[in-house]
Order: sequence, then C-alpha cells, then structure tokens
Amino acid sequence: MGLADSSDYEELLDRQAPSGSKRPKTGAALIVASAVFCCLTNTGLAFGFSALVPSLLNVGAFHAHCEDLRQQVCVAQISCLTGMFAATTSLLNIAALPSGAFLDRYGPRATGMFFCTLIALGCLVFAEGPHHELAYVAGFLLMGVSGPCIFNSTLSFGNLFPKHVGLITASLVGCFDASSAVFATLAHFMTDGMSFSETFHLYMVIPALCALMAARWPTMPVELPEEDVSLDELSGRSLQNICWSVDFLLLSYTA
Repeated sequence: MGLADSSDYEELLDRQAPSGSKRPKTGAALIVASAVFCCLTNTGLAFGFSALVPSLLNVGAFHAHCEDLRQQVCVAQISCLTGMFAATTSLLNIAALPSGAFLDRYGPRATGMFFCTLIALGCLVFAEGPHHELAYVAGFLLMGVSGPCIFNSTLSFGNLFPKHVGLITASLVGCFDASSAVFATLAHFMTDGMSFSETFHLYMVIPALCALMAARWPTMPVELPEEDVSLDELSGRSLQNICWSVDFLLLSYTA
C-alpha cells in the first residue's frame, strides 16, 4: 500500500463520483472541508452537557420531580439530568456497532445525511422540552447518539489526500473533541436573553445544512489505490523525520 500519484488520485475521485460524471479537482477539498465543519458542529454534542445544565435548570427541566416545588433546584431534578446524560453516553457506545454496519452497507453519503437529519430532528424535539418533559430525553438522545455516527463516516476521507492522511484525521478527531463546546456557546446565547426553544430552533439549521453537505460525500468509504512501494522509498524518511512531521504531531496530540 503506497502513496497515490496524481493519476491514481484522479481515478480514485472518479470511482467515488456518480456514474457518468467527473468530480472536479476541488471536489476532494470541499468534501474534507465539509466533513471538518460537520464534525465541529455535530459529533460530540453530548460531551458538552455540563455547560448546558445551568440553562436546563433555569427553564425548570424536571422540576416537577421535586418534592417541594418551592425549591429552585432539588436533588431529584439533578438526578434526572444526570440520568439523561448517563443513558445517552451509554447508548452512544452501544450504537457504535450498528452504526458501523450501517456505514458499511450504505456508505458515508447516506450515513452522513441520515444522522445529520436525526440531529436536526433532535434539536427540534429538545426545543420542546419546556412544554413536554419527555422531549428533553428524546431530543438529547437523538443529538448525542447520532453525532459519533457522523464522525465515523468521515474517517476515510483522509485517503482523498494520501500524503496528508494524518493531518486530515487529526483535524477530524480534534473537531470531534471541540464540538463539545457547542452547548457552551448555546448557553451563552441563552444567558444573553434568547429563549431555550428559540436557541435550539435556530441551531437546528446547522445539522440540516450538514445533511445537504453530506449529499456530496462519496457513496462508499474512500480507499487508497494499491501500489507497489520499493524498500528505497520506504527508507526515504527516517524515524526522526516521521516523528517530527506535522501530521504525526497533530495526530498524536488529538488521539
């Protein structure tokens, strides 16, 4: 398995393109850029839950479970919020296997479109939480479980640029981690006066936009073209050079 030259790269893009069409040279860059954006805004939402807790308490989430309704915050209310987070993170890990099977069967394009749509739906449902308590749980589950499925569908996109696989993979992993700050940003908007429902109705546009972006993703996971690599080529870079390369440092830092 080796690095693809320009002709192999063009053939790879042609195989990923729909039948009878040719993907422009900038197509691969747009695919990677859209994948980075989608990972940054969707994939790790559940892990930013703690930043959202004050806003949930302000709107009275699960306050009906308090024995003394005159209390602003009670133990039962906190337990419900903690249980919602625990259930979501548990299902998130359990969903890894079926989501991987879904990706193998339907490819990155269908997987990205489907789960981005689920996150948009989750935002819509979550926004109804102040009116229907169950909406908090259902909406948060949809947002939390769907995110990593989108991330998994983008992992092969680094192969579109064989010489920068490490850099692209590190960017995707970093965006997955950074996406936990999304809820902190939304909480800031709510602190500034935007209502809970308005905030999530507005944010719903982002995953909906990502679903449209995913419509241009490859239909199947991207693979490197096979190529014989000589021993001289393999020994061309020393271990020291590899360890100090930008790709290796970024991947090590974000892993």
